[in-house]
Amino acid sequence: MEWNLNSISKLKRLWKKGAISTSEIGDKLGVTKNAVVGKAHRLGLDARKNKVIKKIKRKKAKPKILEKKTVLPKKSKKTQKKNTLGLMDLKNDMCHWPMGDPRDPDFSFCGAKTVNGKPYCLRHCTDAYNVKSKEKKQG
Repeated sequence: MEWNLNSISKLKRLWKKGAISTSEIGDKLGVTKNAVVGKAHRLGLDARKNKVIKKIKRKKAKPKILEKKTVLPKKSKKTQKKNTLGLMDLKNDMCHWPMGDPRDPDFSFCGAKTVNGKPYCLRHCTDAYNVKSKEKKQG
């Protein structure tokens, strides 16, 4: 586009208003925003105020202090030896539910009496098996 006196005066008027963006001025004049900025610079027009809002610096959050977990004391050695059942100590009618971490030296099995030919006692059967109710089977 060739800039004529009419388009230059319109550019100066819109530029001084400052109410619209350089893109909008370009749309009204039929040119790009870069053409508007370049011509304004060559004409020596005053720089426009930057309307970009700067981000507000926020204070850094203070680190949260995590609560310490309570560690339960380990069973005494007397109790451990009394209740410790290794895999080789189990019989078919004894609960095979693992107790503790297999990597620990005091790892053992429940050993309570099993129910209905299952490998677990009543308590551990409820943990091990999903018992479906009659309502769920019908639905």
